[in-house]
Amino acid sequence: RNNGEKSLEEFDNSCKKKGARIASILNEDENQKALAACSGKEVCYIGLGFNKTALGGEWRWLDGQPYDSMGCCMPPQLSYHDFADHQPNSGAKEPCALIWVDSKWHDMPCPDGPSMYGYHAVALCKVGSGVDPQPMFG
Repeated sequence: RNNGEKSLEEFDNSCKKKGARIASILNEDENQKALAACSGKEVCYIGLGFNKTALGGEWRWLDGQPYDSMGCCMPPQLSYHDFADHQPNSGAKEPCALIWVDSKWHDMPCPDGPSMYGYHAVALCKVGSGVDPQPMFG
């Protein structure tokens, strides 16, 4: 990790303090709620992270929800996803997933400050079936 870079686990811990978890998005309804919570001025980190393994690596939801990862650079075959075309594409170099301003999922570096390429970055916390964007850096 870079100096100051926070991990998805740290964001998840921030969500847990509010009685929530960093969001897993398991279907189109949850994705629509997530998109509504992310305005055009924000990018929202979700609870999908890349874990390096002996076989290369895989994407996983932090809360343990199923996700059939196909390695670093392919979307799943069965699990719900809304990755943009040609995403994910970097694995360990971009181990965090977010909803970008194009309303699609992208793999990106984990942030090291409150903005990502000029956009305000938030963690998307999931409480029950609702979502709530929370600042990641206080």
